[in-house]
Amino acid sequence: MNGLSLIIFNYIDPNTGGTIFQFLLPFISAIGAGIIIFWRRIKETFKKIIGKGGEGE
Repeated sequence: MNGLSLIIFNYIDPNTGGTIFQFLLPFISAIGAGIIIFWRRIKETFKKIIGKGGEGE
């Protein structure tokens, strides 16, 4: 072997998992909030179309 051989070890620092979690958690929360808001708008639209939601109740 010559002195220029390159040995690469795959190593993930224990803090990497926490960092990845901190980056993913806000995105997952934002997607969940978006789905909830979008679902509420869909329900309100259908209530208006069907006529179950409104001033009569």
